[in-house]
Amino acid sequence: MAKDEHERDLIRQALVSLIDEQGYSRTTLDDLLERAEVDRATFESFFQSLDECFAEVWTGFTQEIAGKVLNVYAEYDNWRDGVRAQAWTLCRLTIEDELRARICMVEVNFGGELVQATRDIVMGGYVELVHLGRHEGERGEEVPKAKAEAAVGAIWERVARNITGGRLDSLVEDIPGLLYSGAPAKLDPEVRVAVERTATVLEGLGHEVEAADVPYGIWPGASLMPRSMAGIREWTGRVPDRSLLDPRVRESARHGRVMQPLLPVARLAERIGHRVVGRFFRRFDVVLAPTTAQPPLKIGACKGLSNWQTDKTIVAACPYAWPWNVLGWPGVNVPSGFTESGLPIGAQLLGPANSEPRLLSVASQIETESEWHQHRPAP
Repeated sequence: MAKDEHERDLIRQALVSLIDEQGYSRTTLDDLLERAEVDRATFESFFQSLDECFAEVWTGFTQEIAGKVLNVYAEYDNWRDGVRAQAWTLCRLTIEDELRARICMVEVNFGGELVQATRDIVMGGYVELVHLGRHEGERGEEVPKAKAEAAVGAIWERVARNITGGRLDSLVEDIPGLLYSGAPAKLDPEVRVAVERTATVLEGLGHEVEAADVPYGIWPGASLMPRSMAGIREWTGRVPDRSLLDPRVRESARHGRVMQPLLPVARLAERIGHRVVGRFFRRFDVVLAPTTAQPPLKIGACKGLSNWQTDKTIVAACPYAWPWNVLGWPGVNVPSGFTESGLPIGAQLLGPANSEPRLLSVASQIETESEWHQHRPAP
């Protein structure tokens, strides 16, 4: 280990020992400098603040847990068994290391804005995991996503309460029974009709078309956040004047610094995603999906929004395209018509690795049959 990294690690270890003794809320930077036996200049060469140091400690512990939990979930072909196995694994890991569990689930609540934002990103991944359970019930799309968020919040609160009360063993009885399901993004009726019309064109060309859900799981989302945030941080480092950047970009870059240690887990999630989604292509050759869930947004729709509001707006409008970007697999967009107001609607053809020839061939067939290139929206 290089000298600088060794010194950085000693500071992190000192913070962990202080949290163990007196909690994060009672720990000051002076406490940490004295425990780590470093001066302020040395500390600031590694961290901008005590909160950033805590965020790095928390992310490191979370990485340990996330890697093991993701691997267990990936061993199962269905959501119900995978979630149950994941819940048991999470319980075991929590019971095995009480201090790590307390830092991850309790002390994190006393962190500052950076720590809270990092925690919320990780919790968002668990929401997506629970969200997948909508396919297990009969009502499916009628279940609001708020149910998934409430379930994850209840699990988090129950774990924290048991840790604080010294009742870790009771997690074995409590947590698995709290799991519930969420809901998908809302697909605009005009977009649905347009994509179904494209499916009809494909059937007329002799293709066998069948409705099916791609088993994305949590893998694209688990891979996206650390990779995208770290990528933004790297990119902003090359910008001559960071003050000219949108505040949301600068905030994402700050998150990227904290999430850098999660990149190995993100790459693991990417590989698992290839394996899980790849099973879908044992039965199908091409996926036909909407390019966006809604018609084009109005210019300025995201202006003035916070990071969280911007993300929600983007995900609501474009939930179908980004997972394939994360997987790194090919896709091609084809025109599918226009809304009543004359706005364009697109559909996408998606395939596994190295399927570009097939996708281009199918896209060419649709173009020849539909002749959308000869259509223009009304002025």
